[in-house]
Amino acid sequence: MPSLDGWRAIAILLVLVSHFVFTSSFPHAMDRWVGLFSDGELGVRIFFVLSGFLISLLLPREAERTGTVSLRRFYLRRIFRIFPIYITYLAVLAGLTLLGLYADSASSWLGCLSFTRNMLGRGNSGTIHFWSLAVEEQFYFFWPVLVGAFRLWRNRALYVCLLLVPIVSCPVIRCYFVSNGLGGTIADRILGQRSILIYADSLAIGCLGAWMVSKSPFRWKWRSLHTSAFVASVAVIVGGHFLQTFENGRALDAIIPAAQAWSILACIVLGANERSPGFGILNSRPMVTIGVLSYSIYVWHFMFLSHFMGPRFASWSIDDWRIWVFPALGVSALSYYYLEVPFMALRRRFQG
Repeated sequence: MPSLDGWRAIAILLVLVSHFVFTSSFPHAMDRWVGLFSDGELGVRIFFVLSGFLISLLLPREAERTGTVSLRRFYLRRIFRIFPIYITYLAVLAGLTLLGLYADSASSWLGCLSFTRNMLGRGNSGTIHFWSLAVEEQFYFFWPVLVGAFRLWRNRALYVCLLLVPIVSCPVIRCYFVSNGLGGTIADRILGQRSILIYADSLAIGCLGAWMVSKSPFRWKWRSLHTSAFVASVAVIVGGHFLQTFENGRALDAIIPAAQAWSILACIVLGANERSPGFGILNSRPMVTIGVLSYSIYVWHFMFLSHFMGPRFASWSIDDWRIWVFPALGVSALSYYYLEVPFMALRRRFQG
């Protein structure tokens, strides 16, 4: 499917730019401009919609081909995809800890190892970005099981009804029940700002989009209506960002993420057509390259953010805000070619 790497590139670029404020010697007079022209939350939401969309495209296709969904094969694919870089990053942090260059809480390590980092651990940490990976993995702990147990590729009504639960409930939870902090109580942890209860609708919208696409594949005749829908979806995404930047309120926090998720889904589907606005940019070599590297960039760039890594890193020149992104991209490229690619090849061999 075209353009997917382009959307991954946009997502990770939004995250990277928003994290400039956490680098060494960043002039904080520019904080407002960074917040105005970047949105890390929006970048994460794009990743969530993409993840739900792709997984829910692949599971029914496997079922139609083999007659069932193999949870073993699904989780094996996730392990080969996620674990090599993830464990390597944690191992590097452990080595830095032994050298006295980094320190973290026991709860942070436990959260990383149990994929509950969105609930456990301290906020000012070199592993806090794994909250989003924890949300994703928690969703995938349940959704493929439901798909396989209820044979949802044959029961479309139940498929849609199950997805409507988080789609309807998450905005309500964001509006009325979310905790305002990550305090020590169980309720604070479960209903915290990074809870799966806050973000599951973005994943579910991606899953529902996969069902919609399976009913109507990407072989339509492009019309002016499609262009208008694409432009309108981009307008909702960008407008939602600026509205949240200048206005506060629980209602906005409840509604805008959902509206953006639906618009992201529309952009993903419409952007697959070669006549869509931005198709050339999304599928250009630089965007595809960044998209391919996006997971490695997501994992490794935090090591160059001195605000999270601690005061010892603040004196390192490579963490300076003017240059930090270049060593971060370099390490990510090495990680991709020497870890990600070999393990993807191993996954294909292991699965025959």
